[in-house]
Amino acid sequence: MPIRVTTTDLPGVAWIDPQIFGDARGFFFESFNQRDFQAGVGVAVDFVHESQYRAVTGQSLSMPDASRAGWLWRVTEGVLRVTVQDARPDSPTYGVSVRGCIDAQGMRQVWIAPGMQFDLQVASERAAWIGKSTGEAGERDWMLGTSPDQEG
Repeated sequence: MPIRVTTTDLPGVAWIDPQIFGDARGFFFESFNQRDFQAGVGVAVDFVHESQYRAVTGQSLSMPDASRAGWLWRVTEGVLRVTVQDARPDSPTYGVSVRGCIDAQGMRQVWIAPGMQFDLQVASERAAWIGKSTGEAGERDWMLGTSPDQEG
């Protein structure tokens, strides 16, 4: 099943919209297909790790240092605000950021290539989301906490 890929101003970050089949009884969609992903994003990936998260409004999950892995994120409940910054020192887009949202209703996903810093902020009452990665991430790699606009 084809996916629609929207590139961003930051090479290595793409919004992915799967084809959804449904009616009043329910829905079905393919959340990942290697062939379609590679054709749409232009990258062959080998996912080795998957994690699931859940948090309430104002909380965030961040990778403040450059990720050594690529990540594919999707939301199963609620809405996440996504901010990604290029942290690759030799990149012509070093320091450039992109922002957007992914949510459970639209099934939109985001691909974040290795070498990026990112923040996933809960923008609904609560959210649950799943991340697939191309490498292991230890608990020291993550920062969990209150989003900066919720502090104070």
